[in-house]
Amino acid sequence: MRLIVKGKPSQVRHLADDPEYVFAIEFHDTNTQTTQIEEKEYDLKVTALIHSEQWKQLLQLIAEGGDTLANANEIIMEGKVADIAKQVQTFAPSRIMYRSHAEQQQEEKEAPKKEKVKQKQTQKKGGTISKRVIQLHQKYDGVCQLCGQRCDKKVVTIKKLQSKMGIICPDCKKGTTFTIRDINHRLQQELLKHNLFSTKEEMVSYFQQFCKQFVLVYDKARIRMYWSWDKEQICQVVYVSQDGRVQKVKLKENGRILPVKQPPQFPVGDKMFLIQHPVTELKMNKIQPLLSKQKEYVQIGDLQHQMDCYEKEGIFTEKIVVKRIENSTKYEVVSGYTAYRAAQKLNVKRINVMMLQA
Repeated sequence: MRLIVKGKPSQVRHLADDPEYVFAIEFHDTNTQTTQIEEKEYDLKVTALIHSEQWKQLLQLIAEGGDTLANANEIIMEGKVADIAKQVQTFAPSRIMYRSHAEQQQEEKEAPKKEKVKQKQTQKKGGTISKRVIQLHQKYDGVCQLCGQRCDKKVVTIKKLQSKMGIICPDCKKGTTFTIRDINHRLQQELLKHNLFSTKEEMVSYFQQFCKQFVLVYDKARIRMYWSWDKEQICQVVYVSQDGRVQKVKLKENGRILPVKQPPQFPVGDKMFLIQHPVTELKMNKIQPLLSKQKEYVQIGDLQHQMDCYEKEGIFTEKIVVKRIENSTKYEVVSGYTAYRAAQKLNVKRINVMMLQA
C-alpha cells in the first residue's frame, strides 16, 4: 500500500546502532501533518527510516528552498507499507520531497489566479462544475442552506434537504463548524502598526464577522480564503488556516498583502539576525576559535556523537552558525559549538555553515 506523509517532523533521531538506517524522522504530531494510505487520510503517527544518502538529499532540498532543518516547512515522504499500524506506522520512504516556505507563500499568492484560469478553462470545456450546481448556487445566492455561509460555486455541494435539493458549505458537508480563534502574531503587529485596529480582540471580532458575512471562495487541506465585495471593508481577501488562525490579508484600499514577507532570520541571544547564506562553505582558518565560555557548552558525549556522524556520513547533525566579527575578516561561531569543536578535532579544512548578516 502506498503511504504519503506531509508535515513538520516532531523529532529527528540518530540511529547509532542500526546497520542499515541512519536517522528516524518522526511525524508524531497529527495536528501538523497529513498522512495518506492509498489516498485515504489517517490520524496516524509515522516514523520514516532513512539512509545516509536520503538524509543528505533532504538537507540539500531544504537548503535549496532557503530554509533550515530547524525551521523546515513541509517535508513529504512516500513509500510502501504492508499493513496499517494501530499506533505508529514505521516505513522506509522511496521518495523524499520538500515544499519550502517560499513555495507555499507563492502557491497561496497564485491560488486565486489559478482558480480563475481553471474556471475559465472548465467553462470552455463544458465545465467540471455541473449545470445543476450553477443553477442551485444562483437560486440560493450562494448561501449554505444549513448554516447561512455564503460560498463560491466551486466549494458548495448539492444535498437533499427536506425533500428538495439545496447547497451546503464544506463545513456542513463534513458536519463541523469553523470559527476564527487566533491571529498570526506578525499580522497582528502590522495591523496595529498601520492603525487599522486597536487590540487583538478587535481583530478577532472583525475577522469572525468577515468570514460569516462574506464569500468562502477557496477551501483546501491547509488553507481557506474569504473574499469581500464591500468597498468599505478594511480587507478584501482573508487567508485562514484550517485551525482558525488568520495568516494574512489583502487590504481593500491599496491591495497590499500583510504581513509583509520578511527575509529569514536566526536568533542569537535576545537578538535576531538576517540569514545571509542558509548554507555556504567556509575555511576553518576563517573562523575564530571558541571562547572559554563557549567551550563550556560542549559535552564529551555530544562531541563524540558529532565526530562519529561526520566520519560515517560526512556531515554534522548540528548546524554551525557563524557571523562576521566587526572590523575583521574572520567569523565567530554563534551556534553549533559542539559540531565546530568536532570539526577542529577531526582537522577538517572546510565546513558547511549558516552565515548571518552582521
